[in-house]
Amino acid sequence: MSDQQLYLGRVEWVDLSDSRGLIAQLRPFCAAASHSSSWHRSFSPEDARQEFPNRGLITWFGPPDEVMEGTVWQFRVEEQRTFDEANPRHDAFKVASTPTSPFEILDLRDLGDEEQCRLEITEDGLELPFVPSARSYLWVSSDCWIGPVRLDRAVDSGRWVLAPQQQRDTLPRIHPAPANQINHVSIGEPRLFLALAARLGPRLGYVDWAQDEVLLKRVLRWIR
Repeated sequence: MSDQQLYLGRVEWVDLSDSRGLIAQLRPFCAAASHSSSWHRSFSPEDARQEFPNRGLITWFGPPDEVMEGTVWQFRVEEQRTFDEANPRHDAFKVASTPTSPFEILDLRDLGDEEQCRLEITEDGLELPFVPSARSYLWVSSDCWIGPVRLDRAVDSGRWVLAPQQQRDTLPRIHPAPANQINHVSIGEPRLFLALAARLGPRLGYVDWAQDEVLLKRVLRWIR
């Protein structure tokens, strides 16, 4: 039977060699019951092993090719009929439907004003101790979020920068969600995620966060 609870977890590893195709292993860190909009129940490693024998992991068969270790997902689970309790490498549960990326909030207010945040996210890159969600809001001031955005890891520095496509597009500016709809969650590191049924504030407009050289080219093109 499918478990209607929604879980928030992280990809611990990806197996490229299995004869059944690509397989990933998700470690659950917290859950939200169907009647709740918050990530309210956290799992210690021991809690996870008890609730999800044998290893505290959930098997994800056939994830997308771009799935990578350290990414976070929200998902539901169902029992594996072939589960062998005596086999320490077997997992009692598998992903029930296609996982989705949660909405994460990256608090950049310590970087300075909005322009300094733009330079950091497009030029220097953010140094993060985790892989950010593919759907992240950038908290750039007390009354403004930018996004959602996707960040890519720069090959040369390992820092996280705004994805190239989004540097070519305008990005929404929105009023932050209420504090009671922002969940503080530990996934190895303290992180912020939107509650599942969060209602975002009003849209404040758009920003163009292209790199400086791209902005200069646009200005010259407009002048011509």
